[in-house]
Order: sequence, then C-alpha cells, then structure tokens
Amino acid sequence: MPIPEPEPSSSGPPEGFSDPGPPDGMRTSGPPGGGGGGDPGPPGGGGGGGDPGPPSGGGGDPGPPMGGDPGMPKLSMKQVRYFWGYLRGDKGRLYFCTFLLLLIAAIPAVTGLMPMLLTTNWESGNVELLWWGLVGFFALNLFGTGIRFLTSYWTAQISQNFTARVRLAIFQKIGNLPTRSMNAQSIGTLAHRSTGDVMTIQELLTPLAPEAFTDAAQLIFMMVALFILGPIYALVVLVSAPLILFFVKKINIRVQHLARESQQRSEGIMTQFIEGAAGYRDLVAAGRFKNAASAFGERLFGLKRVAVRTSVLGFCVGLFPFFAFTLLTFVYYFIKTNNPDAVGDMAYLGKMMSFAGLLMMIQGPAMSLTNFLTEKALATPSFIEVHKLLEAEGVKDVEEGVPLEGGSVEADHVSFAYGPGAPQIIKDASFKIDDGSFTAIVGQTGSGKTTLFYLLLRLLEPQSGDIKIGGVPLQKVGLNDLRNFVGFIPQSPFIFDATIKDNLCMGVPEEYNDAEIERAIELAQLGELVQKRTGSGGVEAPVGPGGSTLSGGERQRIALGRIFLRNPEIIVCDEYTANIDNATARLIQAALAREFAGKTRIVITHQLYTVRDADKIIVLDRGRVVGAGSHDELLAQEGGLYKEMWEVQRLG
Repeated sequence: MPIPEPEPSSSGPPEGFSDPGPPDGMRTSGPPGGGGGGDPGPPGGGGGGGDPGPPSGGGGDPGPPMGGDPGMPKLSMKQVRYFWGYLRGDKGRLYFCTFLLLLIAAIPAVTGLMPMLLTTNWESGNVELLWWGLVGFFALNLFGTGIRFLTSYWTAQISQNFTARVRLAIFQKIGNLPTRSMNAQSIGTLAHRSTGDVMTIQELLTPLAPEAFTDAAQLIFMMVALFILGPIYALVVLVSAPLILFFVKKINIRVQHLARESQQRSEGIMTQFIEGAAGYRDLVAAGRFKNAASAFGERLFGLKRVAVRTSVLGFCVGLFPFFAFTLLTFVYYFIKTNNPDAVGDMAYLGKMMSFAGLLMMIQGPAMSLTNFLTEKALATPSFIEVHKLLEAEGVKDVEEGVPLEGGSVEADHVSFAYGPGAPQIIKDASFKIDDGSFTAIVGQTGSGKTTLFYLLLRLLEPQSGDIKIGGVPLQKVGLNDLRNFVGFIPQSPFIFDATIKDNLCMGVPEEYNDAEIERAIELAQLGELVQKRTGSGGVEAPVGPGGSTLSGGERQRIALGRIFLRNPEIIVCDEYTANIDNATARLIQAALAREFAGKTRIVITHQLYTVRDADKIIVLDRGRVVGAGSHDELLAQEGGLYKEMWEVQRLG
C-alpha cells in the first residue's frame, strides 16, 4: 500500500522524545541480547563497556507530577491536517459517507416534528392520517438503519487503511532515523507509537470523528426544527449551550494532562515488559526476576490510578449535559402542564410534545459531542508524539547520488559527539585505507572503533570533517547505494524469528538462487547447523524468536553468510570471531580472504593476534588515531599503545 505524502511540517524536527525509563535501575542501553565489550551502537547492540551513548535516564520513574505538564502543547489544526494525508487514499468513500451521515442526521429532527405535524392537521376520527404517520415513522427509521450499516462498513475499511498506512510510515521512518535518535528512545516508546498511539488516533478519526460530525449535524437540524416550532424554543437551548461547553472545556484540560501521563506510563510499562521478557535469563540467573516483577507491578498499579481518574472525569463530562437537558425538560413539562391554555388545544399539545421530544433527543448528540471533546483531549498526546516521530529529521539522502568506484576509505579530521556538550567519541581522526587492502582498526574497549563504522555507513553524522569512499564524500552518495557497497559483520548480529534461509537472505530469498545460498552456507561453516536441522526442514528450519535455538557461534556464522550472499565491495568485521572457536575462526578468515580477494576488508578488533597479517593497522585511543602501520612497524615504536597492548595479550 503506497504511503501518501503528508504536508511537511515547517516547524522542523523535534528536539527529542520523552522516555520515563523503567524503575529501580532496570533501564538498559538497548534491548538485551547484546554481547560483551565494544562500542555501543543502535539499540540491540552490545552490553558491556564501550563508547558512551547519549545520556539516558536511570533509576526509578515516579511518573509525571499529578498536576500534569503545564507546558504541554495543544493539538493544532496543522497536526490534524497532517494525518488527513493518510486518509486521502479513501477520499471518495469518505465524502460519500459524509453525505450519508448528513441524511442520518436529519432523521431525528424530522421524527421530533412528527407530533406537531400530526396534531396540526388532525381531524377527529381521521385514523388514516395516524396510520400514515406511523408508517412514515417506521420507514424513516428503517431507511436510517440501512444507511448506518453502509457507513459502518465503509468507515471500518477507511479506519483499517488509515492504521495500516500510519504504521507502515512509522516502520519506514525508523529505518531513516539517525542512530542518535534511536538511542534516545526506548523500544517500548517506539512500540507504543505504532500500537497504542496509532489506535488512539484511529479511533478519534474513525469512527468518533464521523459520529461527531453526525451529532453536530443533528444538533443543527434539531435547532432548525426548534425554530420551526418557535424562536423561544430554540433560544432556551442556545442559552444553555455555552454554559455546558465552558464546564466541558475546563474538565478536558485536566483530562489531557492525565492522558499524557497515562501515555508516558504505558511506554515505560511496555519497555520494561519487552526488556524483562528478552532478558529473563539474566534476571533469573541473578535471582532478580521477583524484584523486576514487583517493580513492574508497581508501574501497573500507577497506571491504574491514572486510568481511574481519567475515567471518572470522562464520566463527569458526559453527566453535565445530561443533567442540564433533563432539568430543562422537567422544568418545561412542569410549567406547560400547569398552563390552562393547553387543555383541549391539540395543536398546542403537539408543539409541547415536539419540543419535549426534541429536547430529550438533543441529549444524545450533545453528550456524544462532549464525549468526542474528551476523546480529543485523550488523543492529543498521541497526535503530537506520532507527528513528532514522523516529522523527525532523518538521514538526508540525495536524489541522484554519485556512483561509487573503488574501495578506498579516507577520514579527514573527523570528530563526533552524541550531542552538544557531550564528550567527543571521535576526536580529529584522519587516516586512509587503500583500495583492496586488508586493514585493522584496533584499540581498547571504548576507544571509538565501532563508532567509526557507524559514521562510515552514515548511521551517525560527523560534527566536523569528511569521510570519503573512492574519493567521493559520503553526503554525495545515495544511502541505498552506500549500504549496498559496504557490508558489515557485527559482533552481536540480530537474528529474526524466521528460518535459517530467511535469516541469511534478510527476508528477501527471491534475490538469491539455491546455488548462491548453498555456497554461502559452505563458506560460513553453516553446513553442520543445517544438517542438524534436517528433521525440521534443514535450511527452512525455524530458529526461534531472536534466534533462541542458536548458539553464539551459529548466530555469528549466519551474519557471515549474509555477507557472502551480498558480496559487497567493502567488508567491515566488528569482533566477528569473538563468539566462535579458533579453528572455525581460521577457516572463516581464510574464506573471507579468498572470496573477497582484491576487495577492501576492514577488521575492528582488540584481539591483535587475529590481524598480524593486515596491510595496515590503525590504532585508536579515546577517539584519536595514535598510530598506523604494519604489525612490525608498530611493534618497533617504543612506548606505543599497540606494542603495549601486544605485550599484555602475548603474556596473557
């Protein structure tokens, strides 16, 4: 389904997304499953030491103050129009439904006038007129029921199409967000945007918005009917309406604050549940799962308290118009039934019955409209946060990128930090990697090795300096071309809940034939795994959620198989031998050297014995390049960091 082109926001990207974080120090830097040391990258990356990411919340989350957020922005028509872009694909149905809803809205007004019409034309003993009135009343309601069925069917389709489009847009947006934006948000926040927030917006736009339109039209038609009865009848309703709206608006301000608080608490609950389920082994092994469950329970009860307060206020909003119109009806009946002019005057009684009936019927749409205003207040945080996400600044791409030729990589005075005032991870780094060479980037844990790769793939953008491939600045290269040109073997690869084949092909098996897949399995030393799974389908065997049935080494070999299938021009390996035995590591290294001979290979590691044969070794220390050369050249430098690291590892 194509994504419509909503109007771009001129307000620019948001400064960030709020995330309350789990309580009691349960917050992590990303979803569990990351490996040991290494520079942390996007969510799902390593766990231990490494480059410090953007500041993240820790400790407990008491939730927003009970008074709400006084600075919370209001929902603007510009934001509402933005989401209208996701309804344009159903524009024809929407307009036709609007026409049908207008017909539905006129029915109660006509029904309310029927007593007056009958009594005005009433003649004693004219049973036929009474029968025609009853038949008309029945036909009118039958017609309305049929129209309601059609509008319900079409609005359901419009609603589901809207939800699918917005969720797809959110998913596509995630793929274009820079790593620093992804690091600033919890997985629960992103999940809540695509589930709870989208559902809240969907319910407001369809069916609540069409229902509110119908209710508003009904009120207009009923006011016309009241004017037909007499201006004094309409004046009674018009005088009471501003008072009702005043109280409803005051209550809904508080409802909106509670809605934002509920949204933040729900995001924290979702984050803690996802992280707790993914990291249950660590929690159980540490004897801390009961503590996590207790903290989770406290959050649930905190959300319950907010939800109850919101529900009570919502009930009060609906109760006020009901009470006001019921009181008006009672006062009207009390006055009119004590009026001696009413006795024996059929036309007068008909008007009185029509007014009382219309007054009672006004209650329904009036209460529904006030409920819509409450739902709008509840949905405001969802509108604002989803709009922020979809309009957040992504990685800028070029329409017609310069084609890449040659695998040389050059960094020219590159510096990077996760934000203003944050410590620099890469500091004025300059180096050159020749086309077709085997180069190693080494350094202690946290020296910035992996961050350099993220800069190379434009998952991060340098604050200063340039990175070039084949002499072309990365900003002039199309993102898709760049990421097809450079292949990455991460230390902790993500494994999908799919088959071995789907994981190798990254969800697009149609791009590769069976011979290519079999060769990748052979080169990545995956033959034993496929053979073990013969009873479950071999290469079509499922690996479980997150690759739960695979060992660390098998996960790493699947990542290697992906690279053999893609066959990129530049290959970057990040501690890729950390989870496999030495014998398998040597076989894979030989396969990489053989299959990618003549292509640029970059290895990020702190295990120096694996890169002794590299053409060049670049040494990083706290984000700075402090040495470059061959293994022998670096060992000859007295007092150099490389020699110090080599001696420590050799003696160890």
